[in-house]
Amino acid sequence: MKMIKISSKLTAYSAVVALMVNFAAKAVEVDDLYQTKILVASQSASDRNAAQKSAFKEVIIKLSGSEAYKINEQLKSALKNPSAYLNQYSYAQEGTESFLLASFEQDKINALLQRSEVGLWGKHRPLSTVWLIDEQGSERKIISDSSTSNVKVIMQQQAKVRGIPINFPLMDLTDSMQVNMADVWGRFDDNLTLASERYLAESVFIMRISNSTLVESRNCGANCTESSYALDWSYSIQGDTYQQQYTGKSKENLIRQAVNDLADTLHKNFSYTFNQTGENFIDIEIANVTNLQNFTQISEFFTGMTLVDDVKLIEVSGEKMIFRLNVITNVDAIKQALKLEQNLIGNNDPLAENSVNQTMSFIWKG
Repeated sequence: MKMIKISSKLTAYSAVVALMVNFAAKAVEVDDLYQTKILVASQSASDRNAAQKSAFKEVIIKLSGSEAYKINEQLKSALKNPSAYLNQYSYAQEGTESFLLASFEQDKINALLQRSEVGLWGKHRPLSTVWLIDEQGSERKIISDSSTSNVKVIMQQQAKVRGIPINFPLMDLTDSMQVNMADVWGRFDDNLTLASERYLAESVFIMRISNSTLVESRNCGANCTESSYALDWSYSIQGDTYQQQYTGKSKENLIRQAVNDLADTLHKNFSYTFNQTGENFIDIEIANVTNLQNFTQISEFFTGMTLVDDVKLIEVSGEKMIFRLNVITNVDAIKQALKLEQNLIGNNDPLAENSVNQTMSFIWKG
């Protein structure tokens, strides 16, 4: 099924999501991109080796999307020897099931992706609030944070596999006063975006799954007679919306497919490629550094950027400071992202003569 793109601003916005490091902002830091767990039948050498390969593949997919390892020869070769990138592993028991817990070395994985020239989606990713309706026959139910529904469990599991941070609404009195069933079923983005602000969500993920009305209304031809469920979803971020719909026999598989397709869409739009020379830098002026606390915040902001390798303070003049950022990607991508960053307000004189070498200047909002 072809992805439907409602608007085109997401491309221009793409780099900023990878750069967001202000923890008061709505993007969150996903701290387990280089770790995963794999179900194993036993602790034998053959099962362990197979699990390590599966774990390595999951990590690569979380970082670079599901297509990267399929088409890139260097990644295909690396997947044959996951132990070369493995940091540590252990086993865990959950009920009657055994899992291999694998942790891979971040620097080695990043170096591999750099050599492979594939895109990397960084650890700062937009948090999504999920507004999900499960329709069974004539009954519709909004899945809340307290729900024990298998629909919620499957979605959380798959989102974790793909490194997508999500949360579900509480559906308490506050939510009930802002959102009703018709808002979610009708996919009214404005209402749901407003309601999602209390959850610090930067994006809204609306999903409907049904074994009745959606199946009956879906124009799926002969497949309708074989389909037990229909699912559609809509994902909105900063005014841009993506949608997709499916039919199938398995509710769980449809949910996994939806999460995977969303993840691949985000990877394509939010990932960046490494600068192969490692010699790019950009000077950034901050015009209102009035105290040590400002300086510390700004320094931590720049050093925490996924795409920044090193930061140096190179000039101080009154309340103005110039920082030199050594970056591991295209300088133009950094420039565009900084212009859109929530913590910075552009300070360049609009009447000044434009120059490609002009130092970018910002006011720090903090």
